[in-house]
Amino acid sequence: MKKKQMIFLEESVRAEVIIHIGTMFIDGAVSSEVRDALEFDWENIFTAIGCDQPEHEDEDFIVDYFRNEVKKQGFLVRFSTPIPKDISRHGYSISWGSYMNKWIYADTYQEACNNALVWRGDYIKQAKLAAGIDA
Repeated sequence: MKKKQMIFLEESVRAEVIIHIGTMFIDGAVSSEVRDALEFDWENIFTAIGCDQPEHEDEDFIVDYFRNEVKKQGFLVRFSTPIPKDISRHGYSISWGSYMNKWIYADTYQEACNNALVWRGDYIKQAKLAAGIDA
């Protein structure tokens, strides 16, 4: 039986930050990447996880909060996709020089990737509608 792989080659989506909550919040020492993500994208991260934001932003408090209150062990992934330009009924152009991000939480990485593809599809539909093109 072949193992299914998630490949974004033709989808214009990339995973920029991958945080596995089940292993990255085990003790009080979180990586600098996790620390930076929490510092710069605080609200979006907790929205993606679907839980209330803690009252304190102290690192030790955050680790305890994730371990004891959040009770989720899956993957928190920041996905990116280029912003479509020059949208017409014939298509649009994209470049990684201009892109947007979204945090997505899922129990498995595969599920997070699938959700990212749905997010991107919805984003493109909305961009087309905003340009007056039926999606």
